[in-house]
Amino acid sequence: MNVEIPKQHAALSFKRHELPQIASHHMAGFIRSLSRQGVGVTKHHVSPLKLKATQNEFNIEKVRGMMNNRDLPDRPSLTSRDGYILDGHHRWLVDHNKKQSHHTVQVDLPIHDLIKK
Repeated sequence: MNVEIPKQHAALSFKRHELPQIASHHMAGFIRSLSRQGVGVTKHHVSPLKLKATQNEFNIEKVRGMMNNRDLPDRPSLTSRDGYILDGHHRWLVDHNKKQSHHTVQVDLPIHDLIKK
């Protein structure tokens, strides 16, 4: 099964280890912390084509496995207000390849500010 990675003129080129990794069991606490700081957080379903990658490394085998998993939980990706993905690149690629909308939690900060949080 081929996995298409969208060509993006505005994508950033961070290596995965250069970005914060938020474990799924810490995501709710991270979002609550942002809200307590007065940062807006909203849930959306968007076309994957409206989002941009921040990292330039992807585990294609992981994406293939996720594409074949019928019981994959609908965990949202964490995105910035300027449309960059901070966490959830592999889920984004699954939805892009399945041509379905993508569940996001959008933080009302530009990506470079969100990375610092």
